[in-house]
Amino acid sequence: MIHITPGAPHEYLGTLLSALIIVFSAIGLTMHECFYAGIRRKGFYCYFTNLSNLLVLLHFGLISPRLYTLPPLYPLIPHADFFVTANIMLTCTVFSSILMPPILSSLRGASLDRRLMMMACSSAVEHHIVPLLTLCYWLLCSPGKEQLGIADAWIWMLFPSLYLLGVLRRGMKGIPMYDTGLAYPYPFLDIGRYGAKAVSAVCIRLCAAAFVISVAAVAVVRLILSFR
Repeated sequence: MIHITPGAPHEYLGTLLSALIIVFSAIGLTMHECFYAGIRRKGFYCYFTNLSNLLVLLHFGLISPRLYTLPPLYPLIPHADFFVTANIMLTCTVFSSILMPPILSSLRGASLDRRLMMMACSSAVEHHIVPLLTLCYWLLCSPGKEQLGIADAWIWMLFPSLYLLGVLRRGMKGIPMYDTGLAYPYPFLDIGRYGAKAVSAVCIRLCAAAFVISVAAVAVVRLILSFR
C-alpha cells in the first residue's frame, strides 16, 4: 500500500486512490481472453495504451512505495508523479479525440457479444478510469508540485517519443503485429497509407499540443499553490 509523505494533503484519500489505481490498472491490462487462456499477447508492447497503463501499475505498485517511505527520495516524488500522470493522460486524450470516434462509428449496429463487452470494459478502464484516477491523485494528493518546471514537461515526453520512434521503425520494416497483422498499432501512424510527411505532421502536432498542455498544467498548479 502507498504511504503518503508525512504532511502531504489528503493522506487517507491518497492511500485509497493509489489502491484503486493499482487494482484498475491490473484489471485493464489483464481483461482479455488471451490472458485467461494463458496465451501470450505478442503485440502487447506495440500499444502505447498498454505501456502507459503498465507504467502506472509499476509506479504505484513498486516505485511509489519506495519514494514515499524513504526520506532521501522525497525530492523525486513530484517529478515521478507528474511523469506518470502526463503519460497516462496522453493515452486518455489521444484515444478520446482521435481513436474513439471512428471506433464507435464502426460498431454502430453491432451485436453486443461477450468478446465485445470485454473489449469495451477493458477500453473504458485503460483509457478513462485509470487516467482519471491518476489525475485525481496528482491534483489532490501528490506533494511538492511547486517544484515542477518546464524541464518536467520535456522529460515526460521522452517516453512517448521513444515509443513513436520504435513503432514507426518497426512499421517501416513491415513487421506485422501478431494480434492484428498490421504493421502499425494506430491508424494515424500508418506511413504506408498516409505517407511519411502526413504522419510526421500528426506526430509533431500531438507532441506540441502535449507539451503546451503540460506546461500550462504546471503553471496553473504552481500559480494556485502560490496563493496558499
